[in-house]
Amino acid sequence: MLSILVPIYNENVVELVSILQHQCEELELEYEIICIDDCSIDRIHTRNVIGLSNKNIKYQRLHENIGRARIKNKLIDFAVYKQLLFIDADHMVISKDFIKTYSVYFNVLSFTLLYGGTIYPDKSIIGSKYFLHWRYGSSREAIPADKRSLNAANHLHSNNLLVNKSLLGDIRFDESIIGYGYEDILFAQEIYHNGKTIKHIDNPLMHLGLKSTESFIIDLKAASKNLAILYTGSKISNLK
Repeated sequence: MLSILVPIYNENVVELVSILQHQCEELELEYEIICIDDCSIDRIHTRNVIGLSNKNIKYQRLHENIGRARIKNKLIDFAVYKQLLFIDADHMVISKDFIKTYSVYFNVLSFTLLYGGTIYPDKSIIGSKYFLHWRYGSSREAIPADKRSLNAANHLHSNNLLVNKSLLGDIRFDESIIGYGYEDILFAQEIYHNGKTIKHIDNPLMHLGLKSTESFIIDLKAASKNLAILYTGSKISNLK
């Protein structure tokens, strides 16, 4: 019934997967959790291998970085079930009813994408070197569903995203996007322009993978280059 898809970019996902597994089994769901590791360092890989040994968990480590778009397409192709739940590995489940909240929508065919949202830790518990990422994410990403719904495609990210595979058709993440940034927005806009529906709800994950100011600026530069290419190629529009 449910395929949970976790792309890993150098994160230990054992705790996250354990919580997801527990919630699925409490609901007696038929499920699988597929984790594809985009060439993490050996220490992270070893911890994941040991912690993800379960019949319902499939773990694969890639031997070279293939990028965010390609890894997400691999996850879609590997999935057995029609309900696909994308979860970024640097996020954490904060609600005991996280999977239950999504399960209400499993048999609803009125939308293709369902986005649950993101929240950030309280400012008081983050270090000063992470403040820029926290400030940016808190203002641009931690937005309630009613406000996200006003511009549904541009407020959608693949960090906490339920996808109805049977309605997705041939639409996939654009693999021409290399590096960090905007593959999820382009995916959402293509869904929208193909007459498919995006829905927003409040079922957030907490973003724990805050980056230092230096690392965050590097990511922003990479994302800006991707955005410029997408704009000049008329693939994307109406973004700040």
